[in-house]
Amino acid sequence: MGGVRGAARGICVAVVMLCCAAAALADDTGDLEPGWREAVLELTVNGALSGDNFLVLRDVGGGLWLAESDFARLRLHIPHVSPHTTGAGRYFPLAAISGVKVFYDDARAAASITASPAAFESTNVNFAGGQRPPLSRGATGAFLNYEISGQRGQYSAADVASLYTELGFFSPAGVLMNTAVDMATQGTYTLVRLETTFTHDFPDSLQTLRLGDTISVPGSWAQAVRFGGLQWGSNYGIRPDLVTTPLLAASGAAVVPSTVEVFVNGKAVGVSEVPAGPFVVNQVPALTGSGEVNIVVRNALGQAQIISVPFYSAAVMLQPGLSLYDIDVGALREDFGLSSNNYGPLLGSATWRRGLTSTLTGETHAEAVRQGPYAAGINVAQALDHWAVVTADFAFGGQPANAGLVANPGLIANPGSVANASLSASPQLPAVFAPQASSGTYEALGIQHVDRHLSLVLQAQHASLGFRDVGDVGGVPQPTQRFLAQAGWNMGRMGSVQAAFVSQKNSNDAHQQAIGLTYQVSAGRGSLSVSASRTTGETQDNSLYLFYTLPLGSRRNTSTSVRYDSQQPAPKAALVQSLQQSLPLGAGDGYLLAAGTDGSYNAEYTRRTDALTVDVAAARYLDMSAQRAAVNGGLILLGGELRAIRTVNDSFAMVDVGGIPGMTVYFNNQPVGRTDEHGLALVPTVLSFQVNRVSIDPLQLPLDATASDTQVQFVPPYRSGTLVHLPVKRVRSGIFKLRRTDGSVVPAGAVVRFVGEEFPVGLEGLTYITNYDHGTTGEAHWTGGHCRFRLPPPPAGEPQPDMGVIACRSAP
Repeated sequence: MGGVRGAARGICVAVVMLCCAAAALADDTGDLEPGWREAVLELTVNGALSGDNFLVLRDVGGGLWLAESDFARLRLHIPHVSPHTTGAGRYFPLAAISGVKVFYDDARAAASITASPAAFESTNVNFAGGQRPPLSRGATGAFLNYEISGQRGQYSAADVASLYTELGFFSPAGVLMNTAVDMATQGTYTLVRLETTFTHDFPDSLQTLRLGDTISVPGSWAQAVRFGGLQWGSNYGIRPDLVTTPLLAASGAAVVPSTVEVFVNGKAVGVSEVPAGPFVVNQVPALTGSGEVNIVVRNALGQAQIISVPFYSAAVMLQPGLSLYDIDVGALREDFGLSSNNYGPLLGSATWRRGLTSTLTGETHAEAVRQGPYAAGINVAQALDHWAVVTADFAFGGQPANAGLVANPGLIANPGSVANASLSASPQLPAVFAPQASSGTYEALGIQHVDRHLSLVLQAQHASLGFRDVGDVGGVPQPTQRFLAQAGWNMGRMGSVQAAFVSQKNSNDAHQQAIGLTYQVSAGRGSLSVSASRTTGETQDNSLYLFYTLPLGSRRNTSTSVRYDSQQPAPKAALVQSLQQSLPLGAGDGYLLAAGTDGSYNAEYTRRTDALTVDVAAARYLDMSAQRAAVNGGLILLGGELRAIRTVNDSFAMVDVGGIPGMTVYFNNQPVGRTDEHGLALVPTVLSFQVNRVSIDPLQLPLDATASDTQVQFVPPYRSGTLVHLPVKRVRSGIFKLRRTDGSVVPAGAVVRFVGEEFPVGLEGLTYITNYDHGTTGEAHWTGGHCRFRLPPPPAGEPQPDMGVIACRSAP
């Protein structure tokens, strides 16, 4: 009877629960109109499975309604119709989207949706930039470059001896450099400081601060001058991987999930997977000039569609919103190369350039010298569709009446050239150029087009007689008129042709015109170049050059040239034959032997070692001959090591290979040296701000060494040394046999715990361990027992010693 009453109670409870569930269901579906119903379906969109947990509504006609959040989940546009609202949220009908079809599979509780690409939200595909290591922290050290040279000649003032030095100190705070030249000429000795500059880069903001001697930033229309003071501005050279020109964008549509491949002028840029629907490939870096972006959309069946978009890109253009600026404040440098500390009037200069749109870039620039020339102006660069870029300049400038005549501050010159150092200053100017109060305007207009076959540059500029800028201090004003036309045509196998025409009118009404034509073509295994030019005006000249080069190997070539120049004394024409071998990347020899029918000759031999370069030469031209010898090289102090090295032209690196000697170190897959007895190798030249890679051959590692990676990528700072550590370490190992105190061997399969690691025990108690660097204790464990042992220090000089039998004592 109790069982019957219990069963009755159970039935009552079940009925009550069913009633509650029915009531709850009635509450949930009470919002649905008669004939509507809910369902949980597995959805497939354009053949791609999207999931099986979609709670949907079916209307009276069987139409499918999706929740608002599920439209975003499927990347479908939400239709602009009134929703159906329930307690679970808002639902919209798929039928309201044009072209959408739904097929039901009630047996599987599934539905298949077919939609056109326009029904989907757009997908963005980005191919700009890539992962790169952060800028390496600069080490602390110094370097010294030197060039000792002597020349003797059979003409006036030809005997010269000189020493050029460049001393640099680097640290995480920046780089301090000083250059100087000592010269001895005909009994006269001079020591001249050239430049002293401290440079600090700000990688996060892409800015650079310079204190000391530097060269001004003139903008697009002014002239650069040397000055001493402060320079602060943008420096996108810190991130050479960044693209500053306007980036390309192209769009397409995929009916089903597909693969998108992007090519710029036939060069692959990237590959990406896209879902069904429209997509936009944005931030595609463009090559300079005109070209075409091709987008190949390929689905799983191999069907492909190609989308082509033409473009034009030029270095003068900036991305929209991207800015460049520069501020220069200091004193003009006078008599550069002749005087160490001659500074003139104060200089102020500012430049700001910004990308206004994807096709328009603007610039403003202003500059002034105290009681001297001043100027301000603008520049705009406008892209014309996908064909060319037009640039326009307008500036206003002049000088006050009390501007004094000063020495030439020296426009951009090569500070590292001993020969140029003594030629930088200008001679005293005639009185006609004595500055007087003046003002005027400067206008320029240009157009540039470059593609794979045609290059075209047209420029016209005009400056009124009163116009001056800072570069005119103590010098000759800019030409009042100048016209330039350049054109090039690449004819493929037929060669290429370049033509140029320049016409210039100076402030003293002197005219000069020049026209030149060059043709280059491959001829057999060599190349042929023919150029002709004609100059008219105050100076008149006609010249013709024919040059044929034939390679004789990877580093050796021979050349034959015929030259004619009407400005040269007789003989005006000559045939010259030469044989040349260029220097290798590492140590080696190079030479040049040349002789002409006019009696000229040139003989030069160069020997490069790991520490220096020696060069000797003898030459004769017309009635002058000279002989020269030079030695150049460098010294570096890095990581406490002082080493001789070839001339440091950029940055350098000291590579530590875990203290292992005799390892070959590779720089960008090229061998550059072997590690010394301390496991260090010097890489004499690495590229600052660029991604550099050093590596080793793992097959050269000794048995007691391991490497978690055999290559390291790093980005060195400007003109600095970097310490690079390859993840290599010595791991000494050892073998021994474990025996218990009763003479029995530790059973095979036991586990030895030693220096935090576990090692298996083999037959006869044979055990192999690593990290055996000093004496210490260990334990052996096996089923039913364990024991402890102690290893003595390993013998010196043995990477894998055999320690014989080791006693293992039972542990309490």
